[in-house]
Amino acid sequence: MGMSIRSYKQGDEAQIVRLLNICFGDWGTLQKWQFLYSQHPTFSKDDVVILEADGEILGHGGIHIRDLVVGKQGLSTATLSDAAIHPRYRGKGLYVKLVNARLKQAKSKGACLALTWHLRGSNAYEHNRKTGFVEINQSLVYMKIIRPDKVLMTGLFDLVQKNQRLRWVLEGMRNDFCFRVGEVEFSVADLLGKCNKHLERQTKVEIVFDKNSLPTVANFRNMSKFEKIQNLVLLMLFGRIKVKFVSFSGLLNLVRKSVTIVGAI
Repeated sequence: MGMSIRSYKQGDEAQIVRLLNICFGDWGTLQKWQFLYSQHPTFSKDDVVILEADGEILGHGGIHIRDLVVGKQGLSTATLSDAAIHPRYRGKGLYVKLVNARLKQAKSKGACLALTWHLRGSNAYEHNRKTGFVEINQSLVYMKIIRPDKVLMTGLFDLVQKNQRLRWVLEGMRNDFCFRVGEVEFSVADLLGKCNKHLERQTKVEIVFDKNSLPTVANFRNMSKFEKIQNLVLLMLFGRIKVKFVSFSGLLNLVRKSVTIVGAI
């Protein structure tokens, strides 16, 4: 597909931030990217690797060179961060190219140790373990969800963006149902980025998430199809997810498309 690998150049910023938001769901703003990269005191254009085809940025990967000091000895390290491949182009070996290009760049900068972070069980995690990365045990990390609506929307956004079939199925149900956690509500149209704020929503089905369901939903990206369906069923059985029908037509529509939706998941 005429793909090329190159370093960052000025003018890439808008496409990069758009890609990161598609891949990670509300990753952040242009200002955040600039703070992490182009405005960093030690930044150089080689610290960002770009995968591009026909003028479209398909992949992005960052490198942060830092000195690890143990006692009086310094060790140059490279942290591989913000690896993103557009959902349409996954499964084509582009992530491997992105990792290899950054490792080569890190070596040329004198780094002798490469560090990276991935969710356990993810494709990136499995690839890195197979190619020589070693998992380092660390002390327990404690987590508290303080923005449940943000966690839910990010988890669902990630699920929809990475599954073109599911996205296609939901296109025809943009305003038929909405998701709710606490007092916050958003529709399928919001997830698809196609919400028309001038039109009044006519929600027919509400899917209400308990706060205790959020860690499972946020981890959907690391689950197989069977595990996703299994966890959805368990969450519904234990009352962590409840479905409320505002209208009978909404019930019929959801029943008609439920098999297709489950198959797409």
